[in-house]
Amino acid sequence: MYTTTAIRKVRLTIVSILCLQAIAGAASAAHAQQAPFAFRSGVVVDPEGNALYTMAPDGSLASVDLQTGEERWRSEERLRPLALVNGLLWAHAPSENRSELRVVGLEVRRAEQAGAAVPTPEDPLVAAPPRIKTILRAELPADVEVLFEDEAGQLFHLAVVQTAGEVYLRWDYQKLTKSRLVLDVNETTDAKQLQGVFQIAAEGTRAAPNEPALIPVAEENLLQATRMNWPKSLVTAVAREEIAPPILRAGGNWVAVQRQSQGAHETALLRRWRMSDGTALPAIMIAETPFTYRYPSADERHLLVSAVDGAEENTWRILDAGTGAVVAELNHERVGAWFFLHDDAVIFESFVSNDDDSQRSLLLTSVDIASGEQQWQYAYRDTVYRGPQTPSRSGSAAPAAAP
Repeated sequence: MYTTTAIRKVRLTIVSILCLQAIAGAASAAHAQQAPFAFRSGVVVDPEGNALYTMAPDGSLASVDLQTGEERWRSEERLRPLALVNGLLWAHAPSENRSELRVVGLEVRRAEQAGAAVPTPEDPLVAAPPRIKTILRAELPADVEVLFEDEAGQLFHLAVVQTAGEVYLRWDYQKLTKSRLVLDVNETTDAKQLQGVFQIAAEGTRAAPNEPALIPVAEENLLQATRMNWPKSLVTAVAREEIAPPILRAGGNWVAVQRQSQGAHETALLRRWRMSDGTALPAIMIAETPFTYRYPSADERHLLVSAVDGAEENTWRILDAGTGAVVAELNHERVGAWFFLHDDAVIFESFVSNDDDSQRSLLLTSVDIASGEQQWQYAYRDTVYRGPQTPSRSGSAAPAAAP
């Protein structure tokens, strides 16, 4: 049913056998302490549980084994995972009321433990879907449409933020009233944007003594809670636009990438500040023409730089975000893709095409670092609308969303 359009060939180049063995060994020991993270909107990775939670192509919630790519279970209800907090997976559930936000908490760790068997092609689902422990509801403003998936001219996004022992749910709604494509310099693109923040309050807390609840809070509360204690030199570098977010945490340091260019020659420096005392550490060159810095991994532990080879394939170089050391190199037809590393594998995203929009999907591919062999691929639901947007006044359609 699916035809891969973005992956024709993947080849991994061994940078250093000893280096890679050391990195893979360290990753195996370290992922047990690594916190869950969001790979994409609707995709949550749990390194400790060796699981990935995402929407299957039919919209149901699926648990996928990170080592084999096999499904452990699927939910009966359509659910979009948001975050894994203290063993509870929070997910967005659709509601018949277009202004109602419905969020559920699922006991996924208990479901994973119940499925002790190894999945096989004959019996891929080895555990029952998890029990829904909590259902939270909140009414949003009447002019907000709580979309389960993006639609033409409308976006609704949810993000879970954990900080200072509290869990917040941030929502953002955007609606285009005209095309994004502006042909007349005097014409503006009309858009409505509304946003807000809830605290996900657990039962027995001061905010929710009797039962769990979504408590509205001011945006400033979240900003204050997430404000970082950056060293002065880092604040200055950001203010001067020498470096741009994201500011990462890696190896006990604040980390940022500084791009520099002189004519056609471009470089990228890894700037680091010790978190304990704010001391600036020596900068490290991580990319130089023809290589270009692209972006960090989804868990912000690695960095991707790549070079366009002028052929069908481009060279990717994956670096440790804390040290700048090269972890792996691989060839791919795209200049970059959203990715992360798990144990001894590189897992990255590609696009697929299919002949049924109700089954619109993206593709995850896992490649073994040591051998360069593809381990598995898994198609999951794409929640981003990529068709024509709202027509402009001239009647032309705006371009589809970029990959």
